[in-house]
Amino acid sequence: KKLKEVLIQVAQSEKMASLGQLAAGVAHEINNPLTGVLLYANLALERLDNEDPIGKYLKSVIDDAGRCRDIVKNLLAYSRQASPTKEIFQVNSLVEHSLNLIRDQELFLNISLVKEISGDMMLIHADKNQLSQVVINLVTNAIDAMGKKGTLTFRTYRNKPAKKVYIEVSDTGCGISEEHLSKIFDPFFTTKKTGKGTGLGLSTSYGIIKENGGRITIKETSPQGTTFLIELPLYTPDENTSAPKDK
Repeated sequence: KKLKEVLIQVAQSEKMASLGQLAAGVAHEINNPLTGVLLYANLALERLDNEDPIGKYLKSVIDDAGRCRDIVKNLLAYSRQASPTKEIFQVNSLVEHSLNLIRDQELFLNISLVKEISGDMMLIHADKNQLSQVVINLVTNAIDAMGKKGTLTFRTYRNKPAKKVYIEVSDTGCGISEEHLSKIFDPFFTTKKTGKGTGLGLSTSYGIIKENGGRITIKETSPQGTTFLIELPLYTPDENTSAPKDK
């Protein structure tokens, strides 16, 4: 079973590397003409009278071009080649930081938030903004899976001998079907309706966690819900020449 998991990880890494190179090239080629489409469509819309029926068509062009721009943005994020900007911080602060960054707080109106946060000292050396992007993506996916109503649970804990820190994000949604489990981190794979998702959220999250020295997996899933597990290296100041301040 352990060997099978390793082989799956290797295959996924190779797939991500090759698709990352392709994604970067495609994104750059599309970005310039897309910018032109948005620019000229907006200029044309500004010259029209408010009652002009052509305006609604131009707005549709702008909306769809905006969607394409977001896809390109995600592609570039997925294929990033820059190194993470790392800092030392308490892993518990990542949960609060990420939740505060979610602009649409109405998403949580019918969601019960449960935080099973460990009181242990759990420092990590990682890019906080990148990891927040991962947590936000898991949260929004969980809320969608629950139909915007249910229980969202965060857990943090550590394994000091193994020098690992863990973050779990659990929902009470519909779960992930067996046929989709092997594809869940693949670029452009999505079970959402057309126009509701690009299929790049989890693949980008996979790349971010890997860049920060960790791994992300599905711990468990069933019709009663899904738990995603993020594993990161525990920062140990005693093994370093200097110990930066805890943030």
